[in-house]
This record gives sequence, structure tokens and C-alpha cells, in this order.
Amino acid sequence: MIAELTGVCQRRRAGQIVIAVGGIGFAVAVPEALADSLEVGQECTLHTQLIVRENAMSLVGFATAGERDLFNTLVGISGVGTKLALSILSKMSTGSFVAAVLSKDEKALTKVPGLGKKGAKRLLLEMETKITKIAQELPPEPLTTGSCVNPEAKAVLMGLGCCDDEAENALKAVMPTLSPDASVNDMVIAAMSVL
Repeated sequence: MIAELTGVCQRRRAGQIVIAVGGIGFAVAVPEALADSLEVGQECTLHTQLIVRENAMSLVGFATAGERDLFNTLVGISGVGTKLALSILSKMSTGSFVAAVLSKDEKALTKVPGLGKKGAKRLLLEMETKITKIAQELPPEPLTTGSCVNPEAKAVLMGLGCCDDEAENALKAVMPTLSPDASVNDMVIAAMSVL
């Protein structure tokens, strides 16, 4: 499997780039935000997933391994193919998608082209346990001296792209507003609302 490509962006258009690696140009489908962020001639690294079908093979690329893992989880859901999973990741950041699932925000999901109300409900239902599992599989971030935040919640936020200080500060800001028995999911949702 081709898990990662590092090379130079040769061409780009909405949803696809061509990346030159060792004299070979790989056409890679990517979320629109990633394609928009790259410039022709810019070196980049893509975390990729090779999709093999009866009549075709294609590469899908992402800025982070976490984004690729979320894509793989999405395409594992009945009725969600490569196109819809890329559409979701094009319209929502990984963090906003996780927050939408954790908070059961059906309205946020229906803003994705190709995902209606019925599909959003099904996706929320099927992703609920998978998002929790993904969050639990993130490596716990060790507490720094004097840190008073939940390390699991901090690790989830860092897995969603927050830096150490952002995660720490967001959790410190919301902890006084949460009940003492708040779950990690409650902490992450609250912290995402202030980020």
C-alpha cells in the first residue's frame, strides 16, 4: 500500500493534485481545502490511501494521518463511498466533524453536498461509537508539571490538530463550567466551542 508521498505539487484543481515523486506524477484526490492550500512547485507530504476497485485504482491523500484514519472510518460505513467521504472532509475539518458527531449536530452534517437529513441521521448513529473508539485510541498526552486538565481530553484535542498550549488553555477555560463528573466527550465538545 502507498501510505505516504513526499514530493512537489505539479498541478492542482478542486479536489485533485498531481504530486511528482522520483520522476513519477501521482494523481491524488484530496479534500478541497488541501488542494486550495497547496501551490504549484511547493513540496508537500500526503498521507495516502490506495483505493482498489474491480476496474480502477486511485489514491486519496490527506494532510494528516488522523484525517486519513477518519476517511477510512467513513468509507467503512454502509452508503458512504469515497466521493461522499471526501465531500465531508472538504466541507468540515476533522475537529468540526468530530464535534458535530459528539454533539449530535445533524444540521452541520446536512451542509455537506450529497448528505441529506436521512443520511446525516444514519451517519451520526453509526459514527457515534466509532468516534468514541477513535478518541480512546489516541495516545494519552503526558501531563506537564502543574497541569490540571484531563490528559485524555487533551490528547483528543491534540489529535484533532490543536497544539499543546491551545488544548491546555481551551480545557482550562471550560473546566469551571463543567460538572465534576463530566465525560471526556463533554470536555472535548466544550473545548471545541471556545477554539
